[in-house]
Amino acid sequence: MGYKVLALDIDGTLYNDKKEITPRVKKAIQAAQERGTIIVLSSGRPKPGMVKAVQELDLENTGGYVLTCNGGQVSHCKTGETVFEKAISSDCIKEIYNFAKLYGLPLMTHEGNCVVTEYDLDPYIRFEAAVNGIPVRKIDNFKEYIKFPVIKCIATGDGDLLGKLEPIAQAQLGDRLSIFRSESFFLEFMAGEVTKAYGLKKLLEHLGLSVSQLVACGDSFNDISMISYAGLGVAMANANGQVQAAADYVTLSNEEDGVAHVIEKFFLK
Repeated sequence: MGYKVLALDIDGTLYNDKKEITPRVKKAIQAAQERGTIIVLSSGRPKPGMVKAVQELDLENTGGYVLTCNGGQVSHCKTGETVFEKAISSDCIKEIYNFAKLYGLPLMTHEGNCVVTEYDLDPYIRFEAAVNGIPVRKIDNFKEYIKFPVIKCIATGDGDLLGKLEPIAQAQLGDRLSIFRSESFFLEFMAGEVTKAYGLKKLLEHLGLSVSQLVACGDSFNDISMISYAGLGVAMANANGQVQAAADYVTLSNEEDGVAHVIEKFFLK
């Protein structure tokens, strides 16, 4: 049947180290689309943080999908239709909040086009806002403020500290939540089962396509699920050994147009 869907992580995969989509990568993606390939931008970022890449690739006009918050939400770029969404339950929000408070971790989530948090001066929270091009809104009490669907919560802290706390979080909350670190300083919480692979599974069901028709490319720990799940899982050369070990194929780095290499090899020949 051939490959029909290409899922691309953004940071460290689609983007080079300057947060740019190079002309060669852009040209390859456009050529793949012209042959009917469905492009899925698959990221831990919230929807506002995907806008720049969507616009650069003209997906608002050509179609394609964005998988945001590590698979918690999937939507169509052209129509805005939400194909899939899984929010964290209100009870679990309280448990996440209590866990963060117990260990002194700043906590944030996304509401509309901003980051909401009690800790507006935390450098890691400011980093998250800057990367996504959105402001930080300070609130008084996170647990009481949340009255809307939350796809992802992020606790921040020193990498060594979060490395020690991640297994504790897994032991206490892992039966109800999906928990992992996308960066050393981010401990992320999503609804149970939610991963990039889970979001892609829901999208393939919506499209009536099989996993054998999916190629997924990534470089980070949060990409391992989709790399392992896809018919062809691709790791970037800049990915660490654990990510590369999960892949069927290792392409060139994000500084060497690795995504273009994958498209040219598996979609355009």
